[in-house]
Amino acid sequence: DFKSDQVSTLFREPESRRITRNPLQFIVKAYEKGDTINRKRDFCENLVFIESGCVEAIDDFEGNDFIIEKLLMGSVINLRTFILQEMATVNLICSEPTKTLE
Repeated sequence: DFKSDQVSTLFREPESRRITRNPLQFIVKAYEKGDTINRKRDFCENLVFIESGCVEAIDDFEGNDFIIEKLLMGSVINLRTFILQEMATVNLICSEPTKTLE
C-alpha cells in the first residue's frame, strides 16, 4: 500500500525539469510624433508592446511612402522579426505621442 506522501513523490517532476517563472520586467519608453521606433533593414533585438499612441508601418514604393498599417494600443511590434532574427521590412514611425513597453 502507498501512503499519500509516497504517491505525491511518484508524480513529482525531477528538480532539473521543473519550470521556474521569472517576472517580466519591461522598460517604458516615450516617443514623440515623428520618432522612429525601427528602421527598415535593422535587426530587431526585442519585442515592443504599444501601451498608448499610434505607430505607422511605412514602406516606400517608387520613392513614395505608403502607410501599410496603423498599430494601436495592445499591438505587438517585431514579433516575427524577433523570433526569426530577420531584418525589419518596414519603417515604424510614431504618428502621435506613443508609449511602449520593451
